[in-house]
Amino acid sequence: MLGVGIETVSPRLADFGFRLPAPPLRQLVSTYYWLQSGAEPIEELLHPEWTNVRFALRGEWQWQQVRGPSLHPEKVSIFGPSNCAASIMGAADALVLGFGLLPLGWARLVGGPASQLANAVCPLNAIWGPAAERLMTELRAAAGPDEWAAILDDELLARLHHAPPPPRLLIEAYRLLGSGEIDTVERFAAELGISERTLERSCGPWFGFGPKTLLRRLRFLRVLDAMVQLPEGQSVGSILGEHYADQSHFVHEFHAFMGMTPTAYLALPRVVMRRAMAERARLLGHSMQVLHVPDEGEPALL
Repeated sequence: MLGVGIETVSPRLADFGFRLPAPPLRQLVSTYYWLQSGAEPIEELLHPEWTNVRFALRGEWQWQQVRGPSLHPEKVSIFGPSNCAASIMGAADALVLGFGLLPLGWARLVGGPASQLANAVCPLNAIWGPAAERLMTELRAAAGPDEWAAILDDELLARLHHAPPPPRLLIEAYRLLGSGEIDTVERFAAELGISERTLERSCGPWFGFGPKTLLRRLRFLRVLDAMVQLPEGQSVGSILGEHYADQSHFVHEFHAFMGMTPTAYLALPRVVMRRAMAERARLLGHSMQVLHVPDEGEPALL
């Protein structure tokens, strides 16, 4: 996995990087990642996401959802799945390390209804107990990205050996969401061979949100992914196609998920996030965590 190590970066510049987890974890964890502010405070806009575990290794960090209250995480926190954007703000010379938990990772490594932590944050020690602080101590003492990845691999692989397998229906539902072939709740339920009512009851615990919200979020992020890659001069309307009835429909959804218009979003500096999205797309084929679809050929401890 490529990515510039923190130890090699000028402390005056904001930077980020990725590492892939060990192969058996790749259907459960999207990436390990880190973000370092430079000599000045940093603010970036995060898109709606699956679950993330984050370690504030240095300095102060804050999160502000575009809808709802500010999030005040502990130094080691778990952020639940979200259906709205959030600003991440770091003081000068601050460093945060995290990893993205995909729905199968939530089922194996966290458990319980994902809906209970939707658009919310809680201390990781409320779920993992003393291991959370132990991990923080080990990560702070580590030399950089390769050691961080090794520490997290060891912890997550050990936890998997004691975790029950996820429901097969959850595995199939996640596969269908990633396929891009499901556009209605009715078809989603039919493909799974269950009733719409059963699907509605299941999606909250599995994914954090009901099926309609999941499909809306996925459709929006796919179009946003295409939008940020548009050649200069090409209009947003040219990519809406079958996704939205018209441009006003898209603008309405954009505001619902991002708290602003497409024009306002494109005008944001997004200095680090532009690079991070491009790097993620180059390495994994998509620019955002929710669009992550593990290769079916990847091994997994399911």
